[in-house]
Amino acid sequence: MDSFIEINSSSHTVGLLEECLVPVGRPSEEIIFSLLSNKAWSNVLKWLPTCSVVPLRRVCKDWCALIKSDWFIKLHTIHANMGLKTPRIRLISAVDALITYLDGTELRESEIAAFMFCGPMKVVCSKPCHGLVVGSCTMPSFSFDFICNPAMGYYKRMDLDPDADSTFAAGRIGLGYDSRMNKHIRVCLVYHERNMETRNYRLGCFVHLTDTETWRPISPPPRPAAEMQPVFVDGKLYWMVDPNLGTKSSLGCEMLALDISTEEFEVVSGPRCSYDQITSIVELHGTIYVVCSDRSANAMNIWTLEGDVWYIGCRIELGEFSNEYSPEETEPLTVDPTDKRLLLSTGRALG
Repeated sequence: MDSFIEINSSSHTVGLLEECLVPVGRPSEEIIFSLLSNKAWSNVLKWLPTCSVVPLRRVCKDWCALIKSDWFIKLHTIHANMGLKTPRIRLISAVDALITYLDGTELRESEIAAFMFCGPMKVVCSKPCHGLVVGSCTMPSFSFDFICNPAMGYYKRMDLDPDADSTFAAGRIGLGYDSRMNKHIRVCLVYHERNMETRNYRLGCFVHLTDTETWRPISPPPRPAAEMQPVFVDGKLYWMVDPNLGTKSSLGCEMLALDISTEEFEVVSGPRCSYDQITSIVELHGTIYVVCSDRSANAMNIWTLEGDVWYIGCRIELGEFSNEYSPEETEPLTVDPTDKRLLLSTGRALG
């Protein structure tokens, strides 16, 4: 962190990029690799980057079926991402998100500018989960969620089921992957009722498979969820518990964990820090971490869970670096595999 890159607009967000051909929707046509020619072409095409493979789907029907097949997608993903020496970064702008919201509606430049300057915009994205990313765009007058494959430049707006009848979003939409079914699963927690004064709440949970059209309700978690991006780690999605709702817990900080395969929630004890210090939950190298700010020292403590015990795996002193970084806004993105340094993001600067 001896240097940083400045991003001038708050209407952008920075996320990681995973080379992957997986579509947002499941392909309707599968191909059986019975022909030696198809196997030979797949071994050739796997060497190309995603942006080069995608246009080749228009060469012929056989190549389109080959590239869209689950077998080739897995082959290409493993080959394209193995041995990466540096993390790949993707900048997603509010214009991309707005075009997704408008679902391909053709707009003049003046109309796009009207959207861009109607107020402050914030774009938030999850980390890649087998190629896909979920995000949200928030503006003063409205907000919306989207799912995309950044490597393919494919974006799709997500709409909740009208039957959800929700007035408040509980955190942001989580994205997981069921390895048994080989399917992405989106999970959304919504509040039908939320009263901070009485601490009363009524929470609902809905899941959505990538090859289905509707959200399906499942049993809600036993604790209220805080408005924080959930994280997918080792088959489970994690949320922080909202301490301002429900019965106060004497156990301190808590987390919610949803097992993607069984669709069941459990409550997990969190690190030994207060809720107001926690800024984010992150996944680094397949392990869950909780980031807590130390405002008095202008530092951040990164807690990790080993077995049933939380401990501070890393402490970052931000005061000796650029003023761009503050413990409330800084979030670890990934670990550089070459020298084990942490890549940090504030939404406006990388370092």
